Amino acid sequence: MRFDRLIILSLGSLLALSSCGVRTIYPKNKKQKNAPLSAEEKARIMSQNGFQKKEGDGIQVGKAADLGGYLPTKVGENVKIQGYTLPSDNQIVWSDDTNPTADIAFDKPFLKPLKNKGGWGVSFQEARRESLTSGKPIVMWFTNQAAGKSPACKVLSRELFSKSDFKSWSTDRIVPLRIDLNAGAQGIGEQGDETTRKRQYVKKLKKQYRVLGLPTVVVLDPSGEVIDQYRGFRRGQGPEYFQLLKDRVLTQKHNTKIWQKRMAQKGYRLWTGKNGQKLFARLKRYSAGNLVLVEPNGRKSKTNELQLSQKDRDWLAEQKARRKKKTA
Repeated sequence: MRFDRLIILSLGSLLALSSCGVRTIYPKNKKQKNAPLSAEEKARIMSQNGFQKKEGDGIQVGKAADLGGYLPTKVGENVKIQGYTLPSDNQIVWSDDTNPTADIAFDKPFLKPLKNKGGWGVSFQEARRESLTSGKPIVMWFTNQAAGKSPACKVLSRELFSKSDFKSWSTDRIVPLRIDLNAGAQGIGEQGDETTRKRQYVKKLKKQYRVLGLPTVVVLDPSGEVIDQYRGFRRGQGPEYFQLLKDRVLTQKHNTKIWQKRMAQKGYRLWTGKNGQKLFARLKRYSAGNLVLVEPNGRKSKTNELQLSQKDRDWLAEQKARRKKKTA
C-alpha cells in the first residue's frame, strides 16, 4: 500500500483523504450540517493552525474546516474538528523525506546473531550505521577489482592497506569500506535485479563523491560529512599516506565526541540488543512494548523491548515512570 504518510486516524470511514492528503470529505447528514463549530472553537483552530486554499474552489483563506472541507496544513496536539481529534504532526512518520510516496521500510535490528567482521566492508549502508554507532569515521576506498584496470590501486593495497601495521591500526579507529567500481559490470541483467542495483548504486556513489580517477579515498565523519579526500597514489608514498590518515582520524575523534553530545541533547542514545548489536538512535514512538527508533540519517527501525538489553529496558521503565508521575 502506498501513501503520503502514515496517519493513525480515529475517524474511521468518516474521513476520506484526497490524493494530496489535505482535503477532507465529510458525510452529508442533517445533524452535521446543522451543528457547525462554535465561534470559540473556530477562533482557537484558526489561531493555532493554518488552512490551505485550493485555487478554483472559492474557499477563503482561514475559512472554518467544517464549512470549507479542508484540514489544517499544520496540526498540533489535541486539535479537534467536529468532535474528532486530528492526528498531530508528531504522530506522522514520513516514508522518505525525499520521496514521501514511497512505502515505509522499517529495519528490524537486534534479531540475528552478530557475525565477526574483519577487513574491508562492501555495504555503504552498513558502514554508515557502524560509523553512527561507534563514532568512528569511514575510510571509503574507491577501486576497481578487475584485473589490470587500476595499477595504482594495486600499489596502494600492497604498500599500505595490506600491511599489518595498517590492519592493526584500523581495527579500533575507522570503518573501512571498499567500493568496487566493477561491481555488477559482468552482467547486464533485468531492471531491478541485484546486478543492476549494484551497478546503479555504485554509479550514484561515484557521482556523489566526485570520483574522477582511481584510487580515490574519501574520509567521512559519523554525520556523513566529507572531512578529507585523497586522489591517486605514487609508488613509495605509503608511509606519508598512512600518516595523513592517522592525523585526520585523530583530529576527528575529538570532533566526534562533541557531535555525540549535541545529538544526545536531541534525544539520541546508544541502544544495545540482547544479541550485542548496537544502534545510535532516538525513540520516535513507544506503545505496549513496541518501539520505533530513528537514526540520525533518518533510517527507521522497529523492535520490541524484550529484544533489548536489561540496561535499555531499565531506561524505558524509568522514562515511563517519569511520564506517569507528570500526568498524575
